[in-house]
Amino acid sequence: MGKGIFAKHSKTLKVTAPKHFNELHDTLFDVLVMGQVKEIGGIDSFKVKLLGKQYTDSDPITVRQLYPYISSKDRNYVGSDAKKFDDSQTSSGFILPTPEIGTQGLIALANKNSTEGFWLGGIMPPGIGHTIPDFSTTSNIAAEKSKLDEYASGVGLPASEIHYSSNDGSTEPTKLKRAIHPFAEVLKKQGLLVDTVRGQTTSNLLRDKRTGIVGFNTPGKFAEKKDLIDVSINYKKEKREARLTNLGGHTFTMDDGDFLGNNNLVRIRSSKGAQILLHDTEEIVYIANQSGSAWIEMTADGKIDVYAKDSVSIHTEADFNFRADRDINFEAGRNLNLKGTERTYLEASELRLLGKIDGRIETRGPLDIQSDDARISASDFSLSTDNLDISNKLNTRIRTGEIDLVSQFGQRYSAGTGIEFKTNLPENQIWNKVTYNPQRTYYKGNTVVFATQFFKALTQTTYPSSNNAPVPPQAGEYWEIVPPVVPKTTHADFRIDTNIVGPLEAKFQVNSKHDIRLTTLKGKVQVVAVTDTIDITSTKNVHIDGLQVHLNLPGPGALPSDPIAISALGIPTPDSKIPFDTGAEMPYNVPALGVFPNEKTDNTLEWKKGYYASDTPLISIMKRIPMHEPWSGHESRDKSLSSSAYTDIEISGK
Repeated sequence: MGKGIFAKHSKTLKVTAPKHFNELHDTLFDVLVMGQVKEIGGIDSFKVKLLGKQYTDSDPITVRQLYPYISSKDRNYVGSDAKKFDDSQTSSGFILPTPEIGTQGLIALANKNSTEGFWLGGIMPPGIGHTIPDFSTTSNIAAEKSKLDEYASGVGLPASEIHYSSNDGSTEPTKLKRAIHPFAEVLKKQGLLVDTVRGQTTSNLLRDKRTGIVGFNTPGKFAEKKDLIDVSINYKKEKREARLTNLGGHTFTMDDGDFLGNNNLVRIRSSKGAQILLHDTEEIVYIANQSGSAWIEMTADGKIDVYAKDSVSIHTEADFNFRADRDINFEAGRNLNLKGTERTYLEASELRLLGKIDGRIETRGPLDIQSDDARISASDFSLSTDNLDISNKLNTRIRTGEIDLVSQFGQRYSAGTGIEFKTNLPENQIWNKVTYNPQRTYYKGNTVVFATQFFKALTQTTYPSSNNAPVPPQAGEYWEIVPPVVPKTTHADFRIDTNIVGPLEAKFQVNSKHDIRLTTLKGKVQVVAVTDTIDITSTKNVHIDGLQVHLNLPGPGALPSDPIAISALGIPTPDSKIPFDTGAEMPYNVPALGVFPNEKTDNTLEWKKGYYASDTPLISIMKRIPMHEPWSGHESRDKSLSSSAYTDIEISGK
């Protein structure tokens, strides 16, 4: 539409318009008359039948819509180059939908014989306005019981305008039964059909005697139903089919709320349900997509809840910073993948890593591990290395069932003082040191020493029915006894064998700075050379003493030998106790994080059987997880179940 300047003179309107406006050019508008839309489809124009006795036999006239705001660049200043935007004509404005056929409004005419005019605005019919500016809810629904059961709503349903034939004026328009609005299906898909905050609304023109609503909505697409309408073609009246029923479009609402202050909000909502909601009654900001598969909510207490049925992806070309003054909880239903291209740094006062099935750590370079107090426990422990260097500044104690040492070549032992070996100690076969710790939880495969026996856990060793009290080791449902080691060495001898069938000429050689003594309390001392001589050489005397001494050659009598001495190992002392009692401390276990049942929704389920509620809860380390709507965890529904204290996972868990 072109632009003009209107001035009010004694109930007339004067317009100065562009020359292409034909009879609207330089015309005084002397006539204001009601009209009804009969035909639509022209560009910026439509046909209106003027109402009144003097217009009974007249044909519809063409009118243009008067807009609240239109601005355009003066075409006298348009440039000559059509390829340049700066040389084009520009415009801005506030446009409105074309009124639908049957709409009544006020028309401005130059005179009663004018064939063109301006549509100044529409007139609201009595009882109409339930769907303006949004598809408002009501409990007065005209529908089959099966349809009501399908929606299963206890808070009403979005409804249509009143049915004209049912309105005889005897019933208030707000109490008349109405058809279910198609938008109910949109809300059901989103899971918001029974949500009177994020889904249904009371914003409509008929709600209050003194309305506090500013808003509008678009007509939306046409329904498939067609009606016969009257049209004029070449001054002849004909009937043609046309689709007149609108399904409802996009809405914008600013509502100060009803007389109780409810539904105080600003809402922008698309015809398919995507919305931005600023709700002052509930003090939330809510943004959702068309299907309800993604939404975000900011609450009065300062929570930001986000739900996405598919992925959430965030990318920054600089830093991505997270900070929580309490806990940061990450949980993956499948895998948790963290990667630092250059470095990954974890720091905590207490660091816990738990692999419930297995765990692997690999570095393809050096690995440094340092601790003031380290404990390693494993049912089976394997260590493979090219070079093993162990340095212990104080004592080293090793206790095991049997020890097998195999070296590819030689073995060398050295000690700052003495080296002692002792065999034939049955005390070594008893484990007195208890390694069971009742303060920790053991899991399947963990082993302990208790009451001189080995036990292996068959499952988690706590009683679920007794607040997870520990189960002490005993054969049964939780523990099994580990059979003792079957020794490969069953004798008590001390044997050294250089392997007489080996490839080298192996010798047994003992060198001592002082005495060498061989003592047996029972039995013989035998020195046998199978194929060669036995040489006993001394720079001084050789003494052989016995009850009888038999030599191949007679010789002079021998002097008495030294008295028999018992090894110090045979006499336990406080400083050198054999066997020493050893049992490495079991490491403290890493308990699994506490888990909590969370209500789960699934929009693939049937709506009427529980509003998409799943019978299977989502077990999680978190107490509050946003779900597909309808989500019962919204702060506005029950603040006691969404407070910071209630959602603290350190307070309680199973």
